[in-house]
Parts: sequence; C-alpha cells; structure tokens
Amino acid sequence: MPERSIDWRIRLMRQLWKFSITPQTIIRLLGRNWGQDLVRRAVYARFTRKWSPLELELMSQYLYHISAAPGNGEFALNAILEPLVYKSTRKSIFLSIF
Repeated sequence: MPERSIDWRIRLMRQLWKFSITPQTIIRLLGRNWGQDLVRRAVYARFTRKWSPLELELMSQYLYHISAAPGNGEFALNAILEPLVYKSTRKSIFLSIF
C-alpha cells in the first residue's frame, strides 16, 4: 500500500512509534494539568454510560497516575509489537483508543 494512501493518523503513529513515543510519553510531556485533563476527557467520553461519576473520576485518576509514572514495560511492548504495526492492513488499534 503506497504511503500516501494511508491515513495521516496512522502515518503519525508510525513515526512516533519509531522514536519510542508512547501514549504514556505524551501524558508525561503534557504535565500534570493537561495530562490529567486529557486522560479525564478520554475516560468520560468512553465510559460515561457505564460508570457512575465517582467511578469515572477514580478511574481517570488511576489511569493518569500509572501513565505519568516513569516508563518501563511500555517500551518493551513497543519493541515486541513493532512488526505488527508495519504489516497491519487493518485499521490501527491506536485509532480506536483516541
């Protein structure tokens, strides 16, 4: 598949993947206020119908703190999954997360 026919979001994810930039890295770079807000918006957007407001807030805090912690296993996962990202012809898993 020609590079130009691939969606720009997938091309961006490929480039970030090459430099070991993970979603957790982005949360860390955004800092406490923006990073926590980004995680909170994602949790509320995805789970509002399933969980109570208290559960949503607790989950967003939990996910922010484990994402903002120093990286470790995420980099190993990056190396393990790298071949799958480049050979996949299906819609990227990452697009369903964001």
